[in-house]
Parts: sequence; structure tokens; C-alpha cells
Amino acid sequence: MVSGFSNAIGKALFIIWKIAKYSILTITGLVLLFTIIIPLCLTFLGYRVDEAGWETANIAWEKKDVSICDNIIAYNIFGPPTGERIALCIRDYAEKSKDPTICESLMPSSYGISCVGAAENHALPCGTEKYTVYWDEDGQPHQATLEECVSAGGDHAKMRMKCCTVAKTRYLLGENNCISVKDDIPVYDRCLYGLAWKKKDPEFCTKITNTNAKAACLVQTRALQKDPSICSGCTPAIESMEDL
Repeated sequence: MVSGFSNAIGKALFIIWKIAKYSILTITGLVLLFTIIIPLCLTFLGYRVDEAGWETANIAWEKKDVSICDNIIAYNIFGPPTGERIALCIRDYAEKSKDPTICESLMPSSYGISCVGAAENHALPCGTEKYTVYWDEDGQPHQATLEECVSAGGDHAKMRMKCCTVAKTRYLLGENNCISVKDDIPVYDRCLYGLAWKKKDPEFCTKITNTNAKAACLVQTRALQKDPSICSGCTPAIESMEDL
């Protein structure tokens, strides 16, 4: 009786050991499969497994092929997701190439707008920000608020007046004409850029002479047409000074 019971216990323990051994082998196999074999297979197929966006951007730039960014795959659960890595790669590539059209694939989005900003290198005069216009003259930086521009008079040939035209065209809904600065191509380009942004109309971009500025203008305004909310933090145009 005791002997039979002992045999039964022995058989039971043997079965448990076999199951445990198989389970350990199975678990080990699964760990190897998911942590080593699958990533290696993905790499072999051309994917950039768990590669940082900036790292892939450097490789893509060396090969002059932005499509390499699309090969990123975030396999590890830790770290940025795939889409975020790809977006960073594209933005970094656009910044290196200074080609705003690269940012098209990120549109419409606020990150796409940021991408275009990184890809711009035209340095057009009369930059505008928060109802203020900035310019350099005689080696010195200058600025004027929209209110100062509206009340300003004087010679339209002066840089201040030209930049004030740009500011009024950009920020006042009733000012939609850049003709007065057409003789100064860089200023005219900036004026058209601001007008296109305000109207969300790519047609104004087509008249811009500077290639980089034209491309940036077209990419942004097309995106703004599709989704104006992507630039919710941008300074809006106003009807009159009373709206400030």
C-alpha cells in the first residue's frame, strides 16, 4: 500500500517536473523570440528597429533619402512611439536640407508648421510677430508696433514704412495690397507671405520670388486651408486697432 502510494507520488512529481521543464523551455523560447529573433528579422527586412528619430535622420541625410525615416519602428514598449520617431526624423531631415516641401507629410499639424519653420532659410526682411514688425537698417536692429505703423507717415521708400506696410497687410483684415512695396523684391515677398498666411490662400504664395520662402508659404497655407486649428497659437488678424 505504502509502496503504491510512493509510486503514485513519484509519477506525479515526474509529470510536474516534465511540465515545468517544458514551460521553462517554452518561456525561454518566447523571450528569445520576442527580444532577439523578431527584432533581427525586422532589421533584416530593412526596418530601423528602436532607432531614435535624429539618428535615422542623420543616416537619411547622408544617403539623401528622406523615405528612410518611414522605416523606423518602435518595437520596445519603452521610449517614443513609432509615429513620433518618424516625425522627428522628417523634421530633422527638413532642417538639414532646408527644403520645406519635406514637411508636407506631417501636414496638417502644428508639428508640420514647426517643421517648415526649421526648413526656412530665406531671411526675408520685415519679420512679424505679435503685432510687431522687425527689420535691420544701417547695421542696426529696429522694430515698430502695429499701432505705431498705423499712425506713421513719411517717405514710403524708407525701410520703416515698407516694413509697416508688411505689418498692416499681415495683421489688419482690411489691408490686402502689397503693391506699394513691389519695387523691393525681398520686402514684397514678405508682404505676400503674410497676406497668404492671413487669407490662408496659397495663390499669393505663387507670386513670391524667393524659392525657399515660396515653398514654405505653399506648404503652410495649404495645410491651414485644411485645418486652421493647427496654428491656434498664431497671432490673428484684426479689424481695427480697437480690437487689440
